[in-house]
Amino acid sequence: ARLGGFGSKTARSDDYTTRVRGTCRCREKSESSARDMSDDIWARVFASAQGKQPACPDEPTLTPEQAAGDSVALKKWLRNPIGSRKGIQKFQSFLSATDATAWDLLKIPNFLPKGVADGALNSLKASPSDSWHVQEAVNDAGRREDGAGSTQHRYTVGDGTIDSSDPTTVRHDSESCSASEAIAGVAAALQSLQPNKLAVFQAGRYTRGCFIEPHDDVAYKEVVDEATGCTIRYERELAVILYFTKSWQESMGGCFVDLATGLEHVPVFNSLVAFRVPRLHEVSEMLTDRERFSVFGWFYVPCKDQSTERTEGGSKKR
Repeated sequence: ARLGGFGSKTARSDDYTTRVRGTCRCREKSESSARDMSDDIWARVFASAQGKQPACPDEPTLTPEQAAGDSVALKKWLRNPIGSRKGIQKFQSFLSATDATAWDLLKIPNFLPKGVADGALNSLKASPSDSWHVQEAVNDAGRREDGAGSTQHRYTVGDGTIDSSDPTTVRHDSESCSASEAIAGVAAALQSLQPNKLAVFQAGRYTRGCFIEPHDDVAYKEVVDEATGCTIRYERELAVILYFTKSWQESMGGCFVDLATGLEHVPVFNSLVAFRVPRLHEVSEMLTDRERFSVFGWFYVPCKDQSTERTEGGSKKR
């Protein structure tokens, strides 16, 4: 399922520009090394990504026995997919905060049981290459005015669609059934954080040269109410990311750059990151041939102002 855009690039104040220049070291180096090239953004990005492979640890390998055990753990967990009790409690405390901490970046380690997280990663890595599709601004689903196509980005997403009766259900073709089951289970666990909220999740895979430029995640969706036939306009309220990549380092790129604080966060296996929308951030350019996997998405709430509601062209497709 191809989600909409990654939000607007509003509030480009002097402070915002300073933060971007101060934190986006990878992109500044890339642009500096490609000044003699054309102004085409993809020519600059991919030329800069062809440099020397950064020193990085090998991803831990599993024995056949370990892989089999993780598969059993994943299948058992899929009967009732849910996050860790401590993780859910920490998330609920975050939701109930009314002071300045409500706008902090939430990080929850070990969100899933270890064997389950390992099994999910194995399924993602085993998914055939043709089940992943390049996602860029030019093919964002949705309308430009709702945030689609407004942010330059490049990465790949799993090949699947959202079930029309349940926006959180992910379906894949038969070739990627194992990955489909894992993604659907992880999505259900993330949904359990706010079971009564509309949410959309999907898997992402980053490879060399992939990135997302600075953005704030503000975007909208329209959903047709089957009972009334009316179109309800929703906006993103909360973003969540669950990382499935082991032994990652900052030099490899693919980091979450939080422009609200100027901090760069390296992906940690089986850790969940959540934040309220809007929040300025980016994903630094990937500089390694290793793959970076995650399952990510947003919780939505109805817009307070439905005066811009459109009754034509409404869609539940996510």
